[in-house]
Amino acid sequence: MSHFLKGLSADKFNQKYPVGSCFHYFSIKGIPDSVEVVTRTEAWALGHGDVVVSVNGRAGGLHIEHMKPIAIADIPQQKNEELSKPVAWTDIQELADMKSGTYGNIFNSNYINTSDGQWMPLYSQEYVSTLITQLEAANEALKGDQVPVAVLYRTGEVFSRAECADDRTFAVCCKVETPLFTASQKPVVRQHHADWSDATFGNVGPVGPLKHLSKEALEAAASPGDLSEWADMQFLFWDAQRRAGITDAQIEQAMIDKLEINKSRVWPEPKDGEPREHIKAGFPVEGEIK
Repeated sequence: MSHFLKGLSADKFNQKYPVGSCFHYFSIKGIPDSVEVVTRTEAWALGHGDVVVSVNGRAGGLHIEHMKPIAIADIPQQKNEELSKPVAWTDIQELADMKSGTYGNIFNSNYINTSDGQWMPLYSQEYVSTLITQLEAANEALKGDQVPVAVLYRTGEVFSRAECADDRTFAVCCKVETPLFTASQKPVVRQHHADWSDATFGNVGPVGPLKHLSKEALEAAASPGDLSEWADMQFLFWDAQRRAGITDAQIEQAMIDKLEINKSRVWPEPKDGEPREHIKAGFPVEGEIK
């Protein structure tokens, strides 16, 4: 058991301990003689992947019956609910012992107080794999026709498209790291408004809604607490965007790019109620004596 907890991959473990072999291990409190031990922790975040071990033995020795990477499969709801229960528990100290090169214990819930905040649940590999599959499917559904707006590195750092050297570099990073997307699901009211707008105004372009939007913006400025004015502005923006054939992802990327430009510009001292206009090169700031 200690060898598995050190993070040996399934292939290497099977090479060293073929089916039918035995080796010495420390007894594990609360674990029966026949058990399937599976978990996903930082112990094998070293690239060994997810491993499932079926063991059959007694304290002082372990007889290996079977060990292999488990395949992802669909699990019926009833079985999934059963698998969602932890198979064992461990804590920070046990993980630290494991990382130090010794061994780490796992415990049965009958022998510990799992509600005191000390213990971390361990779940079956089959259940974890199912959750991963569901998350991947949900992520694909959220992507839709969008393009990545940022990339998440394994170090935990996030870089936007604008922070990469160029689009080609960003595309390569998205293939080897984790691309991030904005949600593409549209609120129901958005589609309802689109249907109503098409039926009422026909197949017109985006210029009309944009001109109307400027009027609604002035009305909202006069009564900023009137939510109906905000609703009209949002409707007109959606309508103009849709009629111009511009996607949410394109606007998101344009916002990322434009934010970098805005950050590089010089802005005057803020004044409440005044338009925000950056200082252009060669133009004096209001109140400045040249």
